[in-house]
Amino acid sequence: MATTAEVARNVSQRVHNDGFLGLGRNDSLKQTVRELKDLSKDERNAAIGQISDTDLRALADDVNASGLFGASGLSADERRDLFNTLAQGLDGQQLGRMAQAFDSRQDVIAMGQAVARHADAETKLAFIEEMAPRTANGDSHTQAYLGAVSTETGDKEAEAILDVLNSLGGDAASFNQAIQKMDDKTLQAVVDAGLNKTTTTTVIDPGAATTSVSYDPQQLEKLLEVAKGSADPAVKARVFAAASEGLDQVRADTGFPVGNVGADKVAQSLQGKLTRLMQTDASGITEQLNDAKSINASTQEWLNQLNPWGNMRMYKHYADNSGKPMTLTERGLSVDLKQLVNQDGAFGKEGSIQGRFIQQVIQGETRFKNAYKWGDEMVWAMGSGMLEGEFKGTVVKQDDGAYKITGHIEYHYTDRFEDPYDTFNWVHGSWDPYGTPYDVEERWTVPIDGVYSQ
Repeated sequence: MATTAEVARNVSQRVHNDGFLGLGRNDSLKQTVRELKDLSKDERNAAIGQISDTDLRALADDVNASGLFGASGLSADERRDLFNTLAQGLDGQQLGRMAQAFDSRQDVIAMGQAVARHADAETKLAFIEEMAPRTANGDSHTQAYLGAVSTETGDKEAEAILDVLNSLGGDAASFNQAIQKMDDKTLQAVVDAGLNKTTTTTVIDPGAATTSVSYDPQQLEKLLEVAKGSADPAVKARVFAAASEGLDQVRADTGFPVGNVGADKVAQSLQGKLTRLMQTDASGITEQLNDAKSINASTQEWLNQLNPWGNMRMYKHYADNSGKPMTLTERGLSVDLKQLVNQDGAFGKEGSIQGRFIQQVIQGETRFKNAYKWGDEMVWAMGSGMLEGEFKGTVVKQDDGAYKITGHIEYHYTDRFEDPYDTFNWVHGSWDPYGTPYDVEERWTVPIDGVYSQ
């Protein structure tokens, strides 16, 4: 059996001597794999450590070479076997060198998968450390084919890291350590890679093209599942924050001018996974997020929905004497109120607020302003509040008597939290001896595009 030094020397010699017309390449590669397998794990690591970066790149070129007969490189299965052998014996530093030598997207990701399956926890952590700085370039992979071009935007090293992170699902301590050592930019790159975003531009005719976006977030969703096993709220919060940025990307790709392939469903699925992660330690994660101020606006709105204000919290804001105005979004109640505006039978009336207003629009009345007892339908302490609506758009009567309505409704909710002790209005005016009243409002717009009958 060849010694460590002999194996290293043999590999370096073979990569520069593929025989006549390269016909000895395939046999040389298989001999290299056999010699590496014959070494112990420590010997295998030492042998690779003695091979120069230049020779490792030459080895990678040989492995991926195309050719006839003996001039070909390794098959996909043989290449996978080589990566598995390396993952079973090399430390993180040497695995990082191999991943740099095998620099194609396919090979780097395959190397990460091999490490995820076969390396021990210590090696996995070291591999992640080696790969982390290489995620900074944010590389992508573009393929052109007849009439179209598609681009995968996830960084290949980041995807390799993600596979290794996901393999730590049964080892919370190692997972925590990996996340703690990773800076925010690297973690975001890893999360973005987990979205598996592909942008495709298709040429319709000269001068005209369409662009569509698709996602396959299975790897990211698995990361969120693994994060649930951590007992460290800081770790969970960092994963949550990065994934929420990814969710924001998906939400941005759900309409014109970019078409989407199931982006709405992807966003819903990710939100569900994030919700379940939050539910494992809502107070701890929220506290960490607030301290770090690392949440985008849309995710903050959603977080508020997960923790909506109740009677006591509304009163506490009053009793704290800040007088700070609030929005329904900040209270986590905006979604419920918006749904109530469009809910048939709300407030014991036929139809919905919006439905009745559309009937007014048909009659030429484009504005309304009414008070509603929101506290009867939502949170008691809301009491009554004012809702205004204004339609802006066009109304066209069709030949069949129906109306084509196109435009939008601008809604404005207003209320003032005051006088909580005088429920029955025994005192004239507002009586606020133990708190400071505060205003509450919300503005939103609803698009209208449909055919309606009177």
